[in-house]
Formats: sequence, C-alpha cells, structure tokens
Amino acid sequence: MGTNASASLNGSKGTVTHLFLCRKRHEPMVPVRQARAVLGHGLEGDWHTKRRVDAPNQVLVMDSVTLGALGMKPGELREQVTVDLPALHALTAGSLLRVGPTVLQLSGHCVPCGHMAGMLGLADAEAFKVSLQRRRGMLCSVVSVEGEGWVRVGDAVEVLSVETEEAAVLEEARIKAPYR
Repeated sequence: MGTNASASLNGSKGTVTHLFLCRKRHEPMVPVRQARAVLGHGLEGDWHTKRRVDAPNQVLVMDSVTLGALGMKPGELREQVTVDLPALHALTAGSLLRVGPTVLQLSGHCVPCGHMAGMLGLADAEAFKVSLQRRRGMLCSVVSVEGEGWVRVGDAVEVLSVETEEAAVLEEARIKAPYR
C-alpha cells in the first residue's frame, strides 16, 4: 500500500462490538461487557496478559467484516477485541489505534497457528491456516491508557496514525520469522 493510501486510513472510525477474556490457557473465550487495559501488559484478567512490558502480542484485535467473510463468530479466533473497522487489516505495524480510553500500537498480523483448527473442531488444519493468512487479526501492545483504562463494548475506535511502507517491510520479515 502506498503512502497516500496509508494516509487515507488516518481517522478511520469504528466501534468495539465484542470483548473477550481468556481466563485459562486453551479454555473458551469469555464474553465481557468491559475489560481494563493495563499499560504495557494487555487486558487485566486475560491469560495472554504479558509479564514483559515490551511484548508485541498483548492484545489481539479482529474486525467483524473479516470474521463474517470467514464464516466465524466473534471470539472464535480467540481475539480479545472485535471491532467494526474494515480497514483494520490494511494497517501496518506501528500504526496507532484508539480503542475507548486506550491506545494500541499494532505489532502486525497475527500469524495463524496450527492448533486453532483443532480447538474449533475442524478437520483440515492446514487449509484453515492458509485461509487465515493476513486475516487472523492484528496483534497490539497497550501504549497509552487514560483514566482507569476500561474498554467497553460500544466504545469508539479510531485510527490515529498509520505507519509507512518501511514498517510494512519490517512486518513482512516478522511474519516470515514470527515472534515466539
């Protein structure tokens, strides 16, 4: 995506449609009406909340349009935040997204993992993995929290800034050698 196309995404707006927490590893996602964002760590009470402040995969954000296109329901791809922001997957690593009182910095596309198909009871894990390429959601870090940081269903979502092509090249390298 060229710089002009990237710039046109600035200010794109949407809404938080669903919130989920994973209380224990490999357990079903629990829908919640609100979740507290913790600066540098993720969502309070979620198993994925990171101990390391610099972890790039603190929160997974997914858009509802892509979920619908995949025939999935909110939470089935284990995202914590579902939004109605179709431009989400067009954003590049480093872009900033305001979600309610929280600013998230996108780390990049979530690389599909092999165990997702098994968790969903699907027979062809490899085909499912391929179908999710660049459509599994965006991994983010919590970089700013206003007040107590409560993100709620219905909160506004806005693209604050979009990174350049250079960030996209760095993200492509990360996808080929994903963060572990």
